[in-house]
Amino acid sequence: MRKADLDKYTLSQIKLHIKGNLSKFVAQKQGIMKSTRLFLIGAFAVGFAVASCGYSNPDKITKEQLYSNATHVDSEGFTFFKTTYEKAAYELSHANYALSQGVSGDAKAIADQIVAAYTDMLPELEQLAITKQVIVPDPGALVFTAPEVTAEQDSVAVPFDAEAYVLHVQKEHKELLNQFKRVSRNTDPDLRKFGSDKIAAVKEIFALSGGQEDESAH
Repeated sequence: MRKADLDKYTLSQIKLHIKGNLSKFVAQKQGIMKSTRLFLIGAFAVGFAVASCGYSNPDKITKEQLYSNATHVDSEGFTFFKTTYEKAAYELSHANYALSQGVSGDAKAIADQIVAAYTDMLPELEQLAITKQVIVPDPGALVFTAPEVTAEQDSVAVPFDAEAYVLHVQKEHKELLNQFKRVSRNTDPDLRKFGSDKIAAVKEIFALSGGQEDESAH
């Protein structure tokens, strides 16, 4: 406020003017502090996500890789990692649940084979994904959860639907087999080798569930 204007204001008006400017200053400081807190929280979250995904050298991961899915593989390889990991993890949990329900016959044979195949394959797939800068498991991936059983259902011991389970496995492994066939022809040598080495196990599960390959498909 200029000196020439002081004469135009009473003391109380000058106090109100000073108080108004002080309030603006405080609000600006609070805004800066809030922005700083949000930045620090965001930085911590990114760092935690990187560490939790097993990246041994987070300094090499760029913002583009975290937020724009920039990786060391092409779109086909990226889809393979995301789709295969999600489905294989789901099927492993589902198979363990089926076995816990006392399934027998074909359903048990299928569940046993899934557990044998994916218990070792999933960690290997995750390690390969790390080298290609692909984050798995995806935070939004579908995960298997055991169905809730009501008191009435529990009292009558509702049996596990083995037939529906076998059909489910067949459907999911048709897509998994398609992913492995594609990646076994990928331009990335590591992906090609992984696909070629693991496809036999996926084919066996698909066949056990009653699936039949289309030999004419490429």
